[in-house]
Amino acid sequence: MVHYIFLVKGGFFMRSLKYRLAAFDMDGTLLQKRSIFVVAEKLGIIDKVMSIINSDVFNFEKTLKIARLLKGVKKDDFTKIVDSIPFHDGVEKLIRELKKQGIKTAIISAGYNLASDTVRKKLDIDFALSNKLRVDRNGFLTGETEMYNKNIVRIKDHCRSYSICKSDALRDLCRRLNINISETIAVGDGPVDIYMLRESGLGFAYRAPPEVQKAADIKIDNILDVLDYV
Repeated sequence: MVHYIFLVKGGFFMRSLKYRLAAFDMDGTLLQKRSIFVVAEKLGIIDKVMSIINSDVFNFEKTLKIARLLKGVKKDDFTKIVDSIPFHDGVEKLIRELKKQGIKTAIISAGYNLASDTVRKKLDIDFALSNKLRVDRNGFLTGETEMYNKNIVRIKDHCRSYSICKSDALRDLCRRLNINISETIAVGDGPVDIYMLRESGLGFAYRAPPEVQKAADIKIDNILDVLDYV
């Protein structure tokens, strides 16, 4: 964590660097449940989705395969299901407080844009970066998706073996907003978030397993604890 040092009447005190961007994972961090699991349950394809999730293929391939299962699903049906998923306690207050402080907010998700855009709008979050599901002129999913990551690396557990490399996405946002990456915070709960947590100025592991906690600066169980550091 970066600090500024100020001289006050012969003494010193430390003030935290002013953070300008807060980036959040969506599934399991903002939302109580993983959006694609809820959608798959409602559509009756959960067994097929879980088979893909548990298969021994690269993570980006799972994103592509699951999208194919969604072919023919109506866009509005997908977003209505996502809209029904509750937030973790404190999420709405946290976003409001960050925005009051002038901090930009973003979702960086390995899920799909129809989910992340739904959540972004509900919480009035500024940006959402994820994988784009293609929709035909009649409002039905085509089964195709445009991955955020255009530089795939076929090495297991490499950031770019995912459909979105979250550290790359965070850097993209920083360039877009003319923000130094040390001025960012990141909050996540899963292995895909590790790279973003390491790269950010201050990384929070939220109700995360040990491997994710090791990558973070701070581990929290109450998402509102983020406010103690900004």
